[in-house]
Amino acid sequence: MRLFTIFLSIAIYCSFLGCTKDEILVAEYLTNKSSRTWKLKELYINESRQTLTPAQRIYTKTYKTDYTWLDSDGYNGTFTVDGKSALHETTENTTGGPSSIDYSITNIQTTYFSIEYTLNQDKYRFVYEQ
Repeated sequence: MRLFTIFLSIAIYCSFLGCTKDEILVAEYLTNKSSRTWKLKELYINESRQTLTPAQRIYTKTYKTDYTWLDSDGYNGTFTVDGKSALHETTENTTGGPSSIDYSITNIQTTYFSIEYTLNQDKYRFVYEQ
């Protein structure tokens, strides 16, 4: 019954925002229809795999069905999904006020996802796993 309520909440929320089936599916993968914590597995800069620092090796990010997220560094914010290939995140508690990043979703599955963005002509790709 609880899963039905959560799915219904997502569907109602998306009906107001005009979400597509792809957007609902991506949100379900990210949140597992409730709350899902992902661990950073790999980081690439310009397709070159980086050695993770000790802090990066334990970094996690949790996505929730209310379209909020929080990470192990103490940051939190909101997210939206556009189709099945775009993830927009806003960090609410940054110095100087909220900041946003638009990611491209390069792969998403139930236990794995990969996102990337470009900053100053450098492409950053993050791979997360369960």
